[in-house]
Amino acid sequence: MVAKSESGSNVDLDELAALSQLTSLHIFVPNNLDLPPNFLSSQKLTNFILIKDVNPFTQYKSSFEKYLSEELYSSSNMEISLTNIAMIYDKFRDLVKRIERLTLKYIVDLESISQDLTEEGLNELKYLNFKRCDEISYLFNARELTRNSTFHNLEELHLIENYYLIALCNGKPSAKSFCKLKALEVKGCERLLNIAPSHLLQRFRNLQTLRVEQCRSLVYIFDCEKIKIEKGETKLLSSLEYLDLVYLKEMSHIWKGDHQSISLHNLKRVYLEACSKLIKLFSATILQSLICLEEVRIRDCYNLKEIFEKKEAEDVELDHTITSLCLGNLTSLEVSFCYNLEILFTPSIAKLLVELRELKVMYCHGIREIITNEKGEKETSLESITFPSLEDLELSDLNKLTCFSSGSYTIEFPKLKFLNISRCGNMKTFCSGKLVIPKVKKVCLEGTTQEMGLQEKLCQVVKVV
Repeated sequence: MVAKSESGSNVDLDELAALSQLTSLHIFVPNNLDLPPNFLSSQKLTNFILIKDVNPFTQYKSSFEKYLSEELYSSSNMEISLTNIAMIYDKFRDLVKRIERLTLKYIVDLESISQDLTEEGLNELKYLNFKRCDEISYLFNARELTRNSTFHNLEELHLIENYYLIALCNGKPSAKSFCKLKALEVKGCERLLNIAPSHLLQRFRNLQTLRVEQCRSLVYIFDCEKIKIEKGETKLLSSLEYLDLVYLKEMSHIWKGDHQSISLHNLKRVYLEACSKLIKLFSATILQSLICLEEVRIRDCYNLKEIFEKKEAEDVELDHTITSLCLGNLTSLEVSFCYNLEILFTPSIAKLLVELRELKVMYCHGIREIITNEKGEKETSLESITFPSLEDLELSDLNKLTCFSSGSYTIEFPKLKFLNISRCGNMKTFCSGKLVIPKVKKVCLEGTTQEMGLQEKLCQVVKVV
């Protein structure tokens, strides 16, 4: 029984059983070549890649070279592609129990980990990647698992193009399941309705990075309903740092239910693209926890109306000590192609943006003002709004924009260097009050109104180029 090595020489697979000191094995074999029983007997094997195909060296040569160049030898690694679950269970059952990194691609007949791969658990596993395992419906079935059959040490999980995946877990997992998970990526799982229902969300205490992309049936990400956090207990999602949500056309909520159980005090970056049913991003409750947020990028969210919800929209008691710190680290905000966006900032939000350096608003046809007065707010109580760190301000293709703010207060940009206002045809004045921009180097006005107001006001304080 012979296969080709990466050097092109013949390898007798029967001889592998005698290699008791073998630590690393990468093999590509044709589909019509059966593997001998117990051909992997080495207890020291820590790095294993198997790809079966009609002509594996032609199609996967680059993949093979990629894995040879990667430094995967520091931890137990296993990748298997283009085979069936019966072969994996029969040939690699012992190896699966002790590996730390597992990648399964194009595996036939795999429905869930618990039913088809192992009965004793994958608690050594730190990295798991499922790609195009089209028959998998659950990552694992908690209703059938033994007590040990959970992912106690799993740190990184990738679920890519598993078209029939319904949920990550069927039933309630054990308390240790996913307790160490730091990074989760879900892409192209078209039947998935949510990422973390309430019973699973409580396990994601250490989740730092989440990216969800092209899941066309997904309605929400996190389910916070029926979750109560006791006083002094750490709130949910408190470790989350990076959140990317892309092409989720049916998603109407990111966090569903009561937001009192959530704290995003470590969140640094949010990227949203093509989430066309999302109406609101940060509720007033969540807003007060955003003390580390640095970057927000939003694109093609056509129905988004609010990014930062106004306080009076919710009947909640806000912690004003925390609220005074929220958004204090936000350095970059870019919003584009959000046609129904009505409000960007209220004055109370604008005053929190002490580190904002870049602000870009483009192709948001519904927005009339950048700063919109809060309901019932007395303008006489507000003398000025200052953006102390803003250096780059771009407003372009905002059809309904009439001004930056209609409030009578002074607006100050002490560090602004670049001001670009393009194709804002209804913008006749920048603001109703005084405008202070002492250090601006370049102002570009393209396709804006030529009526007296905007041009005159800007010319009074800067040189228009």
